Amino acid sequence: MKAMINGGRVLMGNMDAESDCMIQERPSILVVDDEIYMVAELQEALVASGYSVLTASSASIALELINRHSDIGVMISDIRMPEINGTELTVRAKAARTEANALEVILITGHGTFDEASAQMPNCTFQLIRKPFRMREIFAATESAMSRSMERREAAGALQR
Repeated sequence: MKAMINGGRVLMGNMDAESDCMIQERPSILVVDDEIYMVAELQEALVASGYSVLTASSASIALELINRHSDIGVMISDIRMPEINGTELTVRAKAARTEANALEVILITGHGTFDEASAQMPNCTFQLIRKPFRMREIFAATESAMSRSMERREAAGALQR
């Protein structure tokens, strides 16, 4: 897998002697939190690191974006939000996706534990980061989640060929 930068967006491609170069744009990230300052801080840091970022101030807006943008490969969401919390958002978002447009989830919280979150989502995989966090924790989790999303998408594409 080789990476190329094209107009600020990272493109990933598989290149070998037997096949043409298949270019795949790196999936985007969706940041979801009802605290606008948190959304802005995460968006700024992730964009500065070369990611394409969409934002939502509620789970209902996030679900609309997830349904409209199959290129979202990673969702970073707070757990505690009004109306629909982050664990319910995760369940609904993952249910709306196939492996061809795989979605990885990073949940952030200042209140819960991994055991509490996983009890609410027994069939969903996710990473949990506790607040207050350091931005390097977000970057490490995001890079890991992005890699998994891309691997799953690539594997699903190979099966369809």
